[in-house]
Amino acid sequence: MKKKRLQILILIFSFTFIGLLQSTDSIFAIDSDGRVINVVTIVTVVQPDPNPLANNPGIFSYIFEACAGNQDILGPEVILISDVESKKIKLSHNIKANECETSLSKITATTPDDIRPFFIDRGGVSKAIQILDDKISEIKDKLQNERDTLKEYTKLSRESNDYRKNISKTTNNIENLRAELDDMREIYHRTMILLRN
Repeated sequence: MKKKRLQILILIFSFTFIGLLQSTDSIFAIDSDGRVINVVTIVTVVQPDPNPLANNPGIFSYIFEACAGNQDILGPEVILISDVESKKIKLSHNIKANECETSLSKITATTPDDIRPFFIDRGGVSKAIQILDDKISEIKDKLQNERDTLKEYTKLSRESNDYRKNISKTTNNIENLRAELDDMREIYHRTMILLRN
């Protein structure tokens, strides 16, 4: 990914002031063991480029609470997945039953909505992998649609005013989608490696 200048927002952060930060309403579903990951806030560290063609995502401080159900969680680990990267976080303390542990991590993403947290266990891993599989399938479908469109354009007269414009636009779309597919496959494989370690 090409490095481009991004606006840096200087943040002064302390857990003492978490309550002063803007809170979100995102609470992820309680799993079968009664555990839940509650997003406290997501703070922009590096502003994403507003131009969608620039391909410059942002960096966010993702602050969350990992909460136990009726059983202690020993050696709790959480994986964060975005549309750009995945990160494994080992929480510093065990979580006692019906209590929460607050943690944070910086992660690169296009928007805060692209970040999803999961406990690392069979259920959490399945959800994380399913999201990545769905994203890969979605990109493949878009890529096939663009290839079909390109095929149709090649049947048109080359004398048409829009011929070169349409061919160029569709070719660029195909190249961008191929790059996006490669990136998502890389995230998938990195996530699988994280989960095995």
